[in-house]
Formats: sequence, C-alpha cells, structure tokens
Amino acid sequence: MTTDLSGINRNNAAEDHGGDFPLIEPGHYVMQITEVKEAQSKARDTQFELTWEFDENHHPHLKGRKVWDTLCLFHSSETPRNIAIRKLRDMENASIGREAKSMEELVHRPMAVKLGIEKGSHGYKDKNRPIEWEPVASRFGNGQAAPPAQAPTPAPAAQQAQANGAGPAWLNNNAQ
Repeated sequence: MTTDLSGINRNNAAEDHGGDFPLIEPGHYVMQITEVKEAQSKARDTQFELTWEFDENHHPHLKGRKVWDTLCLFHSSETPRNIAIRKLRDMENASIGREAKSMEELVHRPMAVKLGIEKGSHGYKDKNRPIEWEPVASRFGNGQAAPPAQAPTPAPAAQQAQANGAGPAWLNNNAQ
C-alpha cells in the first residue's frame, strides 16, 4: 500500500526549535527516570542515556519537561567510570534502597532530584543536569508535596535575558 503525500504543504509546517526550552531553576524536584537507552560513546564505550521527567502531581507546571543525563559505567577511563558508579549508587539508594540488577529497575521510581545547570561549551547551550539524588521522603517528608517551583519563562525571553546578564537571579548565578 502506498500513501499519497502530494497534498501535504511542507512550506506551512511550524518550525521545530528543538531544545529552545528555558532552563529550569536549580533546586530539588520529584522526578523519575522514564527511559533508559544503551548506547555507545564516541570512544565506543557502553553508556546509558537516561531520560528524566518531573512528577506531574508535585510539579504540574513542568508536565512534559524532560532532562537528560548519561551514565558511563563502562568507560575505558577510571575517572568518568567512578563518577557514573557514584551516580548509580545514589540513584539506587534514592529509589529502591539496594543495588539494581538492571537499569530498568530504576525506571518509574520517584526520587528527590537536585537539578543544577551545566555550562554549555563547544557551541552547546547551558542545560539542566541531575546532580544529587535522595529518597522523596528524606527531602520532602512522607506524603508531603514538594514545594512548587517557579514556572518557567518563555524560551526566547529567557535566552535573551541570559545573554544580557538579566533575568531571574537564579539564572545569573548558574548554581551547580
């Protein structure tokens, strides 16, 4: 079966600006890993690419926002491998309280995640990165909601403000 695409006007399609989302204020959020992909680094080492999403009940204004991170557990160099192992240990303690047998055991397990901002380099923009993990109850108490974070500003305004050194104070501080 062949689908006829001749009636689709490609000139009127909205542009996809991909990563033009504003940075999320550094702080603690209830998040969970929603996807784990095994991939190869440029050096051909096995790594895990993690997709994090915000808990909708705690942070409804961040519904659909994602943050990405990479675990290089099998890196050929000791330093990145040790960093990844410490991250994994902290995520395990925050989510399941024991060593995971597979990365899939950490998927859809709420954690209190401290987000920071990683400075962009080599033409890449600044981005949010998870930097600490702990059980939700340790950070927010049993059954308590995480305090709502400030709603993000529209992307072009946030980027322009950042470029001019203006905008929210947290954006100019670039906390971890």
